[in-house]
Amino acid sequence: MILAVPLACHEPELDPIDVDIDPADVQVVMPPHGEFVMEGDTIVLTIHDTAPMIHSWPAYSGVPDPGDLGLGTAVNYNTGQRITIPLNVNIGTKLLSGYTITLTVEDPDVLKIAAVEGSNSRLNEYYPDQYDRAEGFESIPDTDGGDTVINVSTGPVGKPATGRFNLLNLLVDLNSEVPEKGTHIYLDLISFTDPDKGDLCPPDVCPIDNSLFTSRFILR
Repeated sequence: MILAVPLACHEPELDPIDVDIDPADVQVVMPPHGEFVMEGDTIVLTIHDTAPMIHSWPAYSGVPDPGDLGLGTAVNYNTGQRITIPLNVNIGTKLLSGYTITLTVEDPDVLKIAAVEGSNSRLNEYYPDQYDRAEGFESIPDTDGGDTVINVSTGPVGKPATGRFNLLNLLVDLNSEVPEKGTHIYLDLISFTDPDKGDLCPPDVCPIDNSLFTSRFILR
């Protein structure tokens, strides 16, 4: 049930109307730590207020608290499509000067990492309340490995990043139909260092969100 707001100022009432949403039309990338829950193998997306609105990426970073970091989740994409998956982080007032991560595709027959791009500077321009700029990480990072297991690293950079920002973006090819249980890209954080080479995210300190690809979803 969706509530429609009348435009006339003298009619403050809200009239309920039914809006049919074709599941085939819903394709969305949710940010890390996004507003959804899993019920078995089905992802439940939260609809907000009185309109069919989802707090999705890129308008929402998904990393509101210092120490949050993770990859986005892709919902209902089709075979043959290329999807941009963000890695967003929040390090609070600390400074990030370099990192090394490993990305592992759970099912290489379904997904392939086609490319890794640096931080998207336009996110800070379009959504300044959600993203600080990470200028030192906007160049394409160093990569080593294939398209299913890949090591990614950058740094130390001349302009360390701070606050809440987009660190990098994955271009992921969907090569075949996503299984009903979904499939993942796993993120392993090897090092996250400040200018003094101190570790900003020791093991078990930073909650990491892996990337889920799924076609089973509910709008609620």
